[in-house]
Amino acid sequence: MIKLACESDRERILDFCASFSLGVRVSCFVLVYGLEGKIFSVHIQLDDVGKIIAAVGNFGRNCTVICTEETDFEELSLFFSFSSYRSVMGDRFSFDKLGIEPFEMKKLFCFEGIAESFDEVKNDGNLRKMFSLVCAEIIGSSLDSEENYLEFLSDFTHRRLSGFARIKMIEKDGELFASCLTSAEDENRAIIGAVVSSPLRRGSGFGKKVVLSMAKALADEEKMAYVIALNEKAEEFYKHIGFKYIGDICQYKG
Repeated sequence: MIKLACESDRERILDFCASFSLGVRVSCFVLVYGLEGKIFSVHIQLDDVGKIIAAVGNFGRNCTVICTEETDFEELSLFFSFSSYRSVMGDRFSFDKLGIEPFEMKKLFCFEGIAESFDEVKNDGNLRKMFSLVCAEIIGSSLDSEENYLEFLSDFTHRRLSGFARIKMIEKDGELFASCLTSAEDENRAIIGAVVSSPLRRGSGFGKKVVLSMAKALADEEKMAYVIALNEKAEEFYKHIGFKYIGDICQYKG
């Protein structure tokens, strides 16, 4: 049975998500937004005794699917066929079992190196410049609009005030050199994302400094740090600074 989760399901959803690397993409928003609002929702699949055997977290029609060996994949596939998500993210196992052909495949890494902090890395800065650089270098310049920025700012600020988002930046004389943030974070782990450096400063070690500083901040709170590498160059960068490959991440775009 698949049902829309409510606030009474909160703790068991968090317990379920804790066993999966991508679970932080669901648990983060459960902690920040709860399960009674319109911004975020979770559908859970239950077995005959009421145990959670799959979960689908939905934020802005972008969803994360978490499956187990016990998941009823026929029922879950039917659920997706009637859904209108813009994108679906999950591990290779879930996509294979659901028969979803990924639009793109990425690699998930976990930090196992030596984290460091650097005096020039700050915990705040010009978020508008950071957003523009992320658009230019990662998601596409066409998305660099005031409307999209305000949408990002609203979510990031809400998560940050709740204690489940942070940022690291290097800026000098008004110029943004490099930055990163936690795209998802809960009480035990975080995904470091939006890792960018200025094309004019690339190769100078600034990207390494912001990522290692973020890993240090998370380690100081005994939180595990993950990254999702977007391409082969990023994979080599993360390996070089202490991240270890742990699995494939699939994404489908509707």
